[in-house]
Amino acid sequence: MSLNDPQSTPAVLEGAPEELPEESAPEAAETTTTEPSNPKLVLRLESIPDFDRHSRKCQICSHPDLDEIEDQFINWTTAEQIRKTFKIKGESTIYRHARATGLDMLHPIRAAFRAKAPASSFERPEL
Repeated sequence: MSLNDPQSTPAVLEGAPEELPEESAPEAAETTTTEPSNPKLVLRLESIPDFDRHSRKCQICSHPDLDEIEDQFINWTTAEQIRKTFKIKGESTIYRHARATGLDMLHPIRAAFRAKAPASSFERPEL
């Protein structure tokens, strides 16, 4: 009996098709980016470099209360209070989001510092 001999095939396989259909190769997965529903995020995607990566990974960008979180940050609510109110992982998440979106520059402490400091104090002295 030879393995290639059709008469030596076991009876279980007699009803099986002679050729198995070739499995089609899986189609290449199309990467579709969905536009964010929040208009702020759309504008930021267009104007801030590498914001796409930040917005995909950021817990605050995907939070349903994004606008309220940002408003509270700008209006003196502490990061700890924001974290507790909106159940955010950590305060560093809030500060990271603020830096990526430019909110840290709108925070009252930073804004007051920029308004009082003369522009020449930010220039680098010549060596």
